[in-house]
Amino acid sequence: MPQGSTSNTIAGTVGDTAAGGFYNGKFMVKGDTLNISWTAGTQVTPFASVNGSTQPSDFHPGVKEKSGVRSIAVQFASNGTTIRDIDRSEGLYENAFKTRNTAFNNSITGTAITFPAPTSTSTTSQGWLLKIETKNAAGDVVARTKQVSALVTDMTGLLTNLGTSFTGTWDGTAYTGGQPEFGIRANAAGTGLLIEARPGYTIRLHPQSDVGPLGLAGSLWVDKTYTGAATDLTGAAIATTDRKTWVAYLNSFGDPAQQTKVGIGVNPVAQFSAAFPDADPNTAGNQLLVNTPYTLAADASVNTNGTFTYSMAITDGTTASASSISKTFTSTGNWTVSLKVTDEEGKTATATKSFYVVNPPATGMTISPTTATRGVAGTYTFANLKDHDSLKIFWADGTSTVLANVGGTGSSATAPHTYGTTGIKKLTVLVYKGGVLVDTKYNYITVTL
Repeated sequence: MPQGSTSNTIAGTVGDTAAGGFYNGKFMVKGDTLNISWTAGTQVTPFASVNGSTQPSDFHPGVKEKSGVRSIAVQFASNGTTIRDIDRSEGLYENAFKTRNTAFNNSITGTAITFPAPTSTSTTSQGWLLKIETKNAAGDVVARTKQVSALVTDMTGLLTNLGTSFTGTWDGTAYTGGQPEFGIRANAAGTGLLIEARPGYTIRLHPQSDVGPLGLAGSLWVDKTYTGAATDLTGAAIATTDRKTWVAYLNSFGDPAQQTKVGIGVNPVAQFSAAFPDADPNTAGNQLLVNTPYTLAADASVNTNGTFTYSMAITDGTTASASSISKTFTSTGNWTVSLKVTDEEGKTATATKSFYVVNPPATGMTISPTTATRGVAGTYTFANLKDHDSLKIFWADGTSTVLANVGGTGSSATAPHTYGTTGIKKLTVLVYKGGVLVDTKYNYITVTL
């Protein structure tokens, strides 16, 4: 417990402790007005050292983070600082965002160990626990445990204290003695441990091991990302490496700018596609042809932020739960299609569009080409003729041609002609069947030099 006098020093904070945040503020530890301070040094000691003795904590080691793997390490009192309130998020998420490395390996290489000084009165290596799980080819798992029984201040002392009955003896090529599943020696730098599985076995560290002081934390704990913590509301990558950034991510859900990106507070729009079909753009309104398949579509590009569902319906009761609807209209007349758009908040927008279903226009005779060069012979084609037995062609230059040509409906005929003057000529064709005029057509021919 801290010792000393009362103080008005403002407590420090960790993570998001502002009232009204995602977790709605703090757990009160120091009360409304009370603060306690003490002299920096050795007047305060954490309640426990958790997660393989890698983190000091004033919480009980049995208070686990949401996945139940690691203890939640929270210090609300530390040297040179007053007691502070606890962010609510600290009681839910372990600060380091780590999880256990459960893989079995052939070897485990530790980092440099910081040993206590021989004269230290505040720290000791006595009691350090090393617990190793081994697995054989049949999948049987056995745990081997050894605890440091006295103060050790270097690698030689540590290995000596562990004893060859636990570590085995390394002769430069293999281990002899010790445990049957593994051997232990100093790593290549001589500053940490090297644990090696013997043939037929694999190894991993047990969470009860004091991996912090033994330089093995990186072999027991690996980085963990909670579901949803890799991207923001729009899918952009974000860093959530610890509790503070994770809480900032959660608090962003209440940020109006973030909410707008996913459509919250933004109304849906119901609008038909600009490419709505029209068989006759020169006639007012949209004209669709009878007995012709069509797809009528909404313009989904106007709804970008959020999640949207579409439904469409046509006058005769045809419906679709989509942003488009397909139909072949079998009768002419005035029709209507309706569109409804619903967003993630349940807000809706509607639109309707009327159109006409009409018979296809009759296709008549065509005359081509429509240009000519003075003095140069050209061949003119008269296509899509009605059933006939002769044509009479007026070239609009004082001459005409009677063409004895027999053809059925849809047939074609050709005739040569040379214009002697420039200008625009109104070429006219008369179509006869049995001496009766059955069709007529004219077109303008532009004659140039």
